[in-house]
Amino acid sequence: HSLFAPFMASILFGISSIPSKALLSNLNAINAPTLYMFRATVIGMISFIFMRPNLQQITIKHYKLIWTQGLLAILTWVSLYYALSQGNPGITMTLANTTPAFTIVLGALFLKEKITVKKIISVLLILGFSGLIVFS
Repeated sequence: HSLFAPFMASILFGISSIPSKALLSNLNAINAPTLYMFRATVIGMISFIFMRPNLQQITIKHYKLIWTQGLLAILTWVSLYYALSQGNPGITMTLANTTPAFTIVLGALFLKEKITVKKIISVLLILGFSGLIVFS
């Protein structure tokens, strides 16, 4: 597996916090839900073009999962935009990027994924280094 795409996603995610902070701080007409919906629309269109999903195989169960994930994603982004508009983008993005630690723990709880020594060390390093940045 190539690490290029995840690495680029991380860099671009970090870079996106800078204009988001500027937009949220300076323009009263643009708010977090507006930015989220604009971005979601663009991502949806690009994903549909390149991934070409088979819409005929989607069941009611899938739709429930899609709506639940969508709601959680909206809440995530609204929370992130609120944090960016109120605080320091460096600290906000550092805390936002602790996601892998929570994903490992939640994956073990809900998806019964195996917890390994590497994963435990990773969680401790992520939270430890994030704590150093936030509290320094």
